[in-house]
Amino acid sequence: RQRRFNCLLAIATTGFAGIVLEIILIFSFQNVYGYIYERIGLIVALFMMGLALGGYLSNTVILKGQRDCSRALMWIVMGVVSYSLILVPILRWFPATLSGSEALFMFLVVIPGLLTGMEFPIASKLYMEEVAGPLPTKAAEMGFTAGIMDSVDHAGAFVGAILVGIVLLPVLGVEGACWVVGALNGMSFILLLAQTMQWPGVRE
Repeated sequence: RQRRFNCLLAIATTGFAGIVLEIILIFSFQNVYGYIYERIGLIVALFMMGLALGGYLSNTVILKGQRDCSRALMWIVMGVVSYSLILVPILRWFPATLSGSEALFMFLVVIPGLLTGMEFPIASKLYMEEVAGPLPTKAAEMGFTAGIMDSVDHAGAFVGAILVGIVLLPVLGVEGACWVVGALNGMSFILLLAQTMQWPGVRE
């Protein structure tokens, strides 16, 4: 049960992080360059490209390479934590006048999508291993896992999209919002670390 919960929490907090960081980057682009309308489609498209690329890398490099999925998931979550924390000084430094800076800014948009996309197949694989017993067929296991993972991811993104515009940015600002993202995913990282290290009471 704990392993299933950890997988679901990792997906939920990363879904939360993905949408919050994307919106922060949209607002930051407006602040740096003074316009957003003709670029917002590109920003969303690059985030989605990161999702696709992350899923591809996860499947080909980690899953097909038979790597330790528990540790891989843990370090991807740590990547989300690290990115959310280093984003604040990056956005403070980012100059609108730097040659090619808009292209560099767009690179920042790809990273959260990449991390989210990498996490999804790994967490799904780990979760499906835990539901193999109760369900009658492999197809049922896959369908159940895909459904619940997708639901949890969208639930996290829904909460993030609501909170970032109402509470996080207006009240806490960019720095506070990034710290909230880092703290939530840090909590997920600690649980995954405890599971990986087999601390007493973590595994059932």
